[in-house]
Amino acid sequence: MVIDGYEGPLVAGEGLLDLPGFWAACLLELCGGDEERGAPGPGWFGADRCDVDAALEALSDEERWPAFRVPFAYGHTPVVVGRNHPEDAGTDCFVVHPEWDRHGFLATLDGHHACPGLARRELTHIAGARPAQGISREHGDRPAGALRAWAAA
Repeated sequence: MVIDGYEGPLVAGEGLLDLPGFWAACLLELCGGDEERGAPGPGWFGADRCDVDAALEALSDEERWPAFRVPFAYGHTPVVVGRNHPEDAGTDCFVVHPEWDRHGFLATLDGHHACPGLARRELTHIAGARPAQGISREHGDRPAGALRAWAAA
């Protein structure tokens, strides 16, 4: 997979959405523990440890960086890349468009978080889009449903 202006061994990550431990693995990466409940585990999300471990292994492969695309209207495509560089791992979020000469920065999640993010109306629009490629209804309604629920709040 090639995204102009982005270097790294990118692969389409949409197939990883079908892994049983995918969503729990993603959420565990974002959760922090507390003194009362301890560190988060797969059980918090009703997931099996082996499924989560398999998903984490696929998501953190240094030779294959998963790129998740969520295309919407007028050629815009938000992309989330698992940047699995051994010395600079993190997650990059940006928007691409075939007529742009650079990416639209959304967020970087690593040791130095940075993000202007998206406005609620932008998330609502993306959640209602029907993409030709990338994450779509074929992967279930969880990604779009989560965006719609957040945007409606």
